[in-house]
Amino acid sequence: MDESFDTGRILVQRGGVELPDDLDGDCVFDEVQALSRELLAEALELAAGGFAGTAQSNDHASYEGLFGPQHSVIDWSAKRHDIHNLVRAFRFGLFPLPGPLAMVKGQWWSVLKSRTTPGDGVRVECGDGPLWLVEWVPVPTRAAWLLPS
Repeated sequence: MDESFDTGRILVQRGGVELPDDLDGDCVFDEVQALSRELLAEALELAAGGFAGTAQSNDHASYEGLFGPQHSVIDWSAKRHDIHNLVRAFRFGLFPLPGPLAMVKGQWWSVLKSRTTPGDGVRVECGDGPLWLVEWVPVPTRAAWLLPS
């Protein structure tokens, strides 16, 4: 660790955890927990042997930050994998809405589940190709959200 956020030296790392389209929190935490146990044992052994780690490359670093109001409405011009990941992020129940809002077929929907491969559901065109909406709930129009003055 050092004085900045997530900039310390790396003792050991692996590629990402494979996330299924039908994502739920339990599957992610189970995979991360198993991988963490394996990597922690390896990292402790390296550190005990005097290995100081290797510097991180900023070329491969990214940081999303916190979710804000800009994440609550789907922008169909975005990349389909980004939209799919946004929908999957809402499945963890950390947000006041059940899913991000989207205008589909002239109606507002809260999108609960999507997929990147052809299948059942409503096909929508994103900035770089199709995405299939598999589960959603209709939401009131924006006018219904506004309180009378």
